[in-house]
Amino acid sequence: MNTELAFISGAIFDIELPKEMRYLYKYFKTDIQRQFLRYYYVYGNWTHFLDHTGLYCKVRWLYGLETRLKFIQNMHRKAKADFDLGTIALLESGKFKAGKIK
Repeated sequence: MNTELAFISGAIFDIELPKEMRYLYKYFKTDIQRQFLRYYYVYGNWTHFLDHTGLYCKVRWLYGLETRLKFIQNMHRKAKADFDLGTIALLESGKFKAGKIK
């Protein structure tokens, strides 16, 4: 998907994560957090998140969301590589403690 076209058409606001990434919704529960997930999925960063979405949040909070997202994805990737089914099940069930965003 072309990122500029996704922004112009407004698709970044309605896009759904792929099936294999939907477990992340269990860790990002509020509307703004889920919008962050969608935006990060399309663009791969949050550099213009505030400008593109018009949502207000602090940059420090966005750093925290990105850190949490990368940590969960890295844990999931590592568990798959090590074939650790217990950790994969824990992550995909949403019961893994990833810490709170302040």
